[in-house]
Amino acid sequence: MGSGCYIFNGVTLGNKNVGLENAMPVLLNDIIVGTGAKILGLVNVGSRAVIGANSVVTKNIGSQEVWAGNPARLIKKI
Repeated sequence: MGSGCYIFNGVTLGNKNVGLENAMPVLLNDIIVGTGAKILGLVNVGSRAVIGANSVVTKNIGSQEVWAGNPARLIKKI
């Protein structure tokens, strides 16, 4: 996890599948992750990205993108 990140209550960062080693999310700088969001598997989240509350992220997120939903989808670029 990079610097300047805001991770709110109840966020899960973890493996997507049991038994995979080092399949954890990578978060860069200045990311906001909303309450209850889940980021699962070997996912890269780019700098200044925003993930909405209760979203489920299983795909890479680019820098300066807003994602939300279950499954999470691109809402807009900032």
